[in-house]
Amino acid sequence: MDDPRYAGPMCAAAPADTKTHRIRITGYDTSLPKIDMQIALYKHFSSCGSIWKVIVLKSAAFIYLEGEKCVDKALELSRCNMGGRTLVVEPVVPRPDILKKRRPFACTTTGYTLPST
Repeated sequence: MDDPRYAGPMCAAAPADTKTHRIRITGYDTSLPKIDMQIALYKHFSSCGSIWKVIVLKSAAFIYLEGEKCVDKALELSRCNMGGRTLVVEPVVPRPDILKKRRPFACTTTGYTLPST
């Protein structure tokens, strides 16, 4: 979606045959409203590839990108000035040891799991 006003979750719409990459951004102005920061980050990183999701937290933001060399393009924007602040961009690589420790959770269509008896 090319609309910069929409920076919400779009991961479910990502094609199954493409790989989505995640980057971590720090150094932005945390005093701004979350939606304003989402829009600003969406616009700032839109040249790197297709943006599927922008998540803004208190200390860091995460952007899910899809495209050829999208992470390399995003890393080139590290140390850029955005609103008087210097952004730091880092790739997020899942660690296999953490992935192995995750336990599957039971989920139903209602979102409620019945307790075992």
